[in-house]
Amino acid sequence: MAKHLVSPTRISPISIGRIVDTAALVSISFIASYILFTGRSNNPLIPAILFAVFMAVIMLSIHARARSKEDAKITKIANRLWLENAVTQGSQEDFTWLVTDALEHEGFMYQPDVNDEMHFSREGISYLTIPKRMHPTYSLTAQDVMNICDEAKDNLSRSLIIFCSCTVDEGAYEFAEKHPVQRVFIYEMQDIAEINLEMGNYAPYQELENYCEVARYTLKAEQKTKGSKKAFPPLRYLLTAIMLSIGAVFVPYKQWYIIMGGISLALFFAFLIFPRLRMMSKQSKAQ
Repeated sequence: MAKHLVSPTRISPISIGRIVDTAALVSISFIASYILFTGRSNNPLIPAILFAVFMAVIMLSIHARARSKEDAKITKIANRLWLENAVTQGSQEDFTWLVTDALEHEGFMYQPDVNDEMHFSREGISYLTIPKRMHPTYSLTAQDVMNICDEAKDNLSRSLIIFCSCTVDEGAYEFAEKHPVQRVFIYEMQDIAEINLEMGNYAPYQELENYCEVARYTLKAEQKTKGSKKAFPPLRYLLTAIMLSIGAVFVPYKQWYIIMGGISLALFFAFLIFPRLRMMSKQSKAQ
């Protein structure tokens, strides 16, 4: 984790879903409080309003905290994208210096070149270091790791560090862990970016601003890849619509609850229909 991560100036806008969730919870809180205090208070409207305001403050603080975390992730991704571009546009020598700085930050000590090879040591163990400057879209495979190990098998060092400026397949990590002879450690682009941030190396302000928008889309793509986005429409919109419709019978200003209930119901159907239409469109294009 970065020690001095600075949030971007472009904060993430509050999504429609969060706005509806807040409005729905505040409305339900108002309805429940109004029904609860009816008959117990001369004016149940006042405690209902106070409780609704209390719930609104809590929801806004939760959303603000979530947005702050999201902005920090966006900044982190933007710095990684900037570093990926710098590695791609730079030279092999620049990447070698980046690897050297990163390993020294991790507590390794650089050793003089031996047979035109990079060696680092830590706690009395010597590590042969292989800097692989590759395009960020590439994914290091188990075959790549096996080839690197074969090329380095004549080296006296039995510990190997692979620094690659790309992603790494799970199979590559499994092969590295189960290698019968050499101890193989792999640093991928994500690791390099995090170490770079820990060293205090950030993208220039203007370039960071340019990468923030791309980082926002990248974060959404990563969330979908991890399965954080559910395929089913959120049932809370349907339940909210039902609760608001029921509450409209008991509270004043019925038209506002009917309108909000209609918006929640429309969002439910939107989440139900649009993903299927998008999937059908992709299938038709694929055919």
